Amino acid sequence: MKTTYIEIPASSVPAGYVFGVPRQNQGQSIEIAYAHHESDRSEACDGDDYCREMDFSKPVGHPDRVSYYRLATWTTYGSVRGQGPARLTREEAERDLRADAISCERAQGYSDRAVCRIGWTGRLETPSGDAVWPPHGRSTGAVRAS
Repeated sequence: MKTTYIEIPASSVPAGYVFGVPRQNQGQSIEIAYAHHESDRSEACDGDDYCREMDFSKPVGHPDRVSYYRLATWTTYGSVRGQGPARLTREEAERDLRADAISCERAQGYSDRAVCRIGWTGRLETPSGDAVWPPHGRSTGAVRAS
């Protein structure tokens, strides 16, 4: 997966989402399927809202046979401090930002991090949708989520 997903319980996947297995993932011992809302008629692919991983090497009923994930869409980033953990909500990323600022303040410094969205391409964006560029210029492209 090029995008970041965070594991969730199956009950957290809302009704109305349809899982589809991209052609390159079909017939594998571990099958990765992606889900988007049923009103979206595009093919399921990496970057959709939800992901399901099914391990066919484990017996039916095994608790680890099927795992569900939700797309992480928020993080924090600073050119000096780097990227913080990926989060599901902006509120969680803002909580990380406050904790990072407190940690830096205790060390008699400051945090250069800001809240960023993780775009569907895996690149970081400001909350308004502008690309986050590295401090040394635009020649290398926008910063990617790590």
